[in-house]
Amino acid sequence: MRRAPALLSSPAPHRLAFAAALALLLALFAAPGPAMARVVTLATLDWAPYISPHLPGQGYVAAIAREALARSGLEAQFVFLPWLRAVEGAQDGHYDGYLPAYADADATRGMVCSQPFPGGPLALFARADSTLTYDGVDDLRGLRVGVVLGYRNTRVIDHTPGLDLRRSPDDLTNLRTLLAGRVDVAVADAYVAAHLAPELDREKGDLRLVAVLEKKSLTACFAEVLPDHAALVGAFNQGLAAMRADGTLERLLRTHDCAPAHLSAP
Repeated sequence: MRRAPALLSSPAPHRLAFAAALALLLALFAAPGPAMARVVTLATLDWAPYISPHLPGQGYVAAIAREALARSGLEAQFVFLPWLRAVEGAQDGHYDGYLPAYADADATRGMVCSQPFPGGPLALFARADSTLTYDGVDDLRGLRVGVVLGYRNTRVIDHTPGLDLRRSPDDLTNLRTLLAGRVDVAVADAYVAAHLAPELDREKGDLRLVAVLEKKSLTACFAEVLPDHAALVGAFNQGLAAMRADGTLERLLRTHDCAPAHLSAP
């Protein structure tokens, strides 16, 4: 009797086991499962009380961005950098975008910005023993005006020729420079100044809020160089609108209270 060809013979037990394991593995790969959320990486800065790695939930701005994007199934993560590096990194496409930016500022090259959300008062500060008053930009002529490198302030301060702008790397250094007498006035967000006040050298004096320059709204900006930037802006705007409608935005404003308790204009 002729033996059946090997290909028709009964498979060995170890071959059966291998085939079963392979089939199970293929089934696992093919089985439907929850889709991985698109992670949206946003460059930012340590700018408490708005956003900081040291704040609960990373702060108010982080909470807004996280919630707005989550409503479209997107996951926000934040990279904390010096501000100029954050902006330039997003422009180059290393990050999906950056935040927070002032909503009334000209859009940074290569960026598309979201609808605005509430910010705070941008103010002019002097030392407590200063008699400076402010009625307009002419009051700043001849003075050393402290600002932060890379920040946009007001169009008048940023674009008036002849102002003596002295740039510091961050808000804390700017305010310390003011108290040390190396500038005559400093521009800073009032909520940020209130948050930083305990870190200032009180032996050199106290801050006085001279005037609120503008009430600022904030925005998130997304890099045009990335192919899905329009979808990201749309998702952020859609989520933000829904948060306004259902009261989430107001709740986040209350939860992350930014109001300074001890700084007020005269």
